[in-house]
Amino acid sequence: MAFVMALVLCEFPPVTASAATRPAVTRSLSAVVHLTLTASEEDAGPVVVPEVPDPFLPPELQRLPLRSRQLADLVRDWTEVKQRLDLTRALMERADTLLPSLRRLVEELRVQSVVWQRRRQTALARVRAARASARRYAVAAYLDRARGAPAIDDPTDLKGVLAKKKRTTYFDSGADRWLTELSDAKARLVEAEDSLSRLRGHSHVASSTLGDLESFRRRVSLAFFLLSLRLEELSARVGEERRVSLVEGTDMPLVALEAYWNAAARMSIVRPSCRIRWSHLAAIGRVESRHGRWRGSAPRPDGRVDPPVRGPRLDGSRWAAIPDTDDGSLDGDPIWDRAVGPMQFIPSSWRRFGEDTDGDGRADPDDLHDAAWAAARHLCRGRSGLDRPEVFGQALLGYNRSSDYAVEVLAFEAAYSRLDDLLTRSAAEYAESAAQILRR
Repeated sequence: MAFVMALVLCEFPPVTASAATRPAVTRSLSAVVHLTLTASEEDAGPVVVPEVPDPFLPPELQRLPLRSRQLADLVRDWTEVKQRLDLTRALMERADTLLPSLRRLVEELRVQSVVWQRRRQTALARVRAARASARRYAVAAYLDRARGAPAIDDPTDLKGVLAKKKRTTYFDSGADRWLTELSDAKARLVEAEDSLSRLRGHSHVASSTLGDLESFRRRVSLAFFLLSLRLEELSARVGEERRVSLVEGTDMPLVALEAYWNAAARMSIVRPSCRIRWSHLAAIGRVESRHGRWRGSAPRPDGRVDPPVRGPRLDGSRWAAIPDTDDGSLDGDPIWDRAVGPMQFIPSSWRRFGEDTDGDGRADPDDLHDAAWAAARHLCRGRSGLDRPEVFGQALLGYNRSSDYAVEVLAFEAAYSRLDDLLTRSAAEYAESAAQILRR
């Protein structure tokens, strides 16, 4: 459902040629002034982009809900990529937490494997030594028996008996001792080999897990990098589409509102007694060029209107006759002047009031920022208290000597000013209050 603001006014006759010195892209005042959003914009519903801040946008305008199907699609894509990026970042952080512990575990297993490898080597050396010694004693005992021990003819020969028993005991005990040592060394070897086998298994699992985690971390890092590039691209596109989208409840692109807002804020510092409001400039921009959207023109994200808005030739046939004053450098007409830009300045007025405000090095009447500031300078010239309708009306007659023009601008100013106090509210409050105001 379209948001429509209707201000019922008295019927006025069309603007006459003698009354208009710099008209151009305006329509005659009818019984009702409509601020109507197109259906294609409405279908998308209000979009708020609070997570994509614009450092150059005034804080009061950051939270405004906007209307644009393209912006809604971009914000949806941006949100999806942002969620994936946050998930990827969380995975990277988790991997970064696990990797040091896993690396320490792999190193500890490697050290333990080295220790048990040395124990195995020691146990193996002891097995070999014990086996060799036991073999030597067994051979010696066998040879000793093979040679035969001397017979003892006299059983009372205790010395001979003891010598024979001692000789036999020596070989037997030596063999037993080394057999016991061999058995113990084999047990230690088995223990070392079992521990080493388990450690090798654990090390293999840990090393494989570490390799997999490092590979996963690299893949996640690449995904994070690509998602960051994608998010940066979408953020730029959201920022651009955001500026050219219509502010909820109005027919005004955000970049136009920004230009009016900044011009009024700057004038409140340069000349606070003027008390010009953004709604004053917005009303003029609406009547003059529909905020740069007249007949196929549209403001770009940087505020420049493309194609440029040009008024009719001021050759006296319908409007006042104003011969060329700029050699066609601004209006492209070397014979007669034309009003230029979204605020419809004639070239001679632009030379007087035009300034570069956005730092691009050029005072451009087709730039909403430069044009809005020039209009503020024009209206505040020698005047104070533009917040009073009668003073603003007088300033409008200096901008365009047409009472019909002044009445139409005043009507739009009253409409826009109703939204002024909503700009400091939250997006949800703004959308709800704007809908209520615009349905009245």
